[in-house]
Amino acid sequence: MPKLLNLGCGSRLCHDPSWTNIDFTPFCPGVMAHDLLQGIPFPNDMFDAVYHSHLLEHLTRKEGTQLVQECFRVLRPGGILRVAVPDLEGICRLYLDALEAVRTGNTASGGKYEWIKLELYDQAVRTKRGGEMAEYLRHSGSLDKEFIISRIGTVGREILEPIEKKEKILTHAWKRRAVLIRWLFGRVHELLISTMLTQRQRRALNIGLFRISGEIHQVMYDNYSLRLLLCNLGFTEIGQCSATESRIPNWGEYFLDADPDGFEHAPASLYMEGIKPR
Repeated sequence: MPKLLNLGCGSRLCHDPSWTNIDFTPFCPGVMAHDLLQGIPFPNDMFDAVYHSHLLEHLTRKEGTQLVQECFRVLRPGGILRVAVPDLEGICRLYLDALEAVRTGNTASGGKYEWIKLELYDQAVRTKRGGEMAEYLRHSGSLDKEFIISRIGTVGREILEPIEKKEKILTHAWKRRAVLIRWLFGRVHELLISTMLTQRQRRALNIGLFRISGEIHQVMYDNYSLRLLLCNLGFTEIGQCSATESRIPNWGEYFLDADPDGFEHAPASLYMEGIKPR
């Protein structure tokens, strides 16, 4: 049986016994709790493949380099690293297309323009959970739902689907526990700081804690910069692929980048793989 590693999995994990799933704060059973800034807690040359999706952009350039070095270390010779990140080039090209459209009076492109602007900057500068993207989804009266779902995939489909379906998702016991724990922690935190700090100090502390919580984007990658990172750290045979394509055997059976119905989890992604030399 192959040994496969899924880093920073969040709720996107694989229950196949060949996979080990790791996250800083596990939201469900079967996930190992570990801070990846402290390295990957396994010996050298252990895994046939390492995978992480929408993790690298949340790290500083130095931290990201160290993580990829760790991936190289724990891979067996001939092992595969698969990385998925938001595609900076794709976002920029869509922004320029939408900007040109609205400039020439194409009002139908207004929704695309507003959304792609948020994709460019919001997750790097936001000071609260969800940022302006969440506000836009909640309050915009003329959402281009098809375009938004084509950009944020599974997350968009879950946010924009009927309320009754969202309620069904929350019936899972582990999700209810996660929501309750997060709420309780927030209340205790608020009570403690409200008695010790001024309003300005409380705001600064809340923003600071949020900024280091892991939600914001620290670095963005395009095809060139991600390929260069992998190459500089020793990977060979580096190539771009799609959500359903991979050199990892039986990739299509794990449903990590695409759902069983073929729906892509994060369509705005850049997918790239490299091989640790034998």
